[in-house]
Amino acid sequence: MLDLVTLFASVGLQEELAESQKRAPVITEAGADTSFAEDAAQQISAALESVEGALSSAVGAVFGAGEPEQAQAPCKKA
Repeated sequence: MLDLVTLFASVGLQEELAESQKRAPVITEAGADTSFAEDAAQQISAALESVEGALSSAVGAVFGAGEPEQAQAPCKKA
């Protein structure tokens, strides 16, 4: 008897969930279409980050930033 009550309750719950999803659909990222401006902005941002990283590396190489100077150990004369 308990199994029948559980079965009918779950069927009723599933029907209520289906009705609520029809009334208020959920918006997800997978189904969303982005505008042309958003896509362009993201690609420009990625390109500028790449340029910034390359310039930072080049300036660091020219001025020797990031590398500690190694002191030469004095030679001992015997």
